[in-house]
Amino acid sequence: MRFYVQEGPKCERRDIATGPDPELIASTVYGMEWSDISFVVLEMDNGHYFCVSGSFPDGFSANYAEGGTEHICDRPPALLAEMIALLQSYRRGDEKWRDMLVWD
Repeated sequence: MRFYVQEGPKCERRDIATGPDPELIASTVYGMEWSDISFVVLEMDNGHYFCVSGSFPDGFSANYAEGGTEHICDRPPALLAEMIALLQSYRRGDEKWRDMLVWD
């Protein structure tokens, strides 16, 4: 599993870790500015991924892809803590993230 971020305005990819632990996920999300569009991505080798994105001025979103299909949340994550919980659940593979938001 690859863990990387992209922060605006250029959104250049910055690799963080392979197989991040929960603390690294939290510290990375909390350590970002979020003043411009930003992305935090957990990507599996087989093309499946989970992404949270957005900015404080414009709001946030979450999406994931599996089986060649992308899904976007109907209600955006409200807080950084919620985005962290989603990412940590996806990383654990416990499937709780699926019930934390409504997906299209």
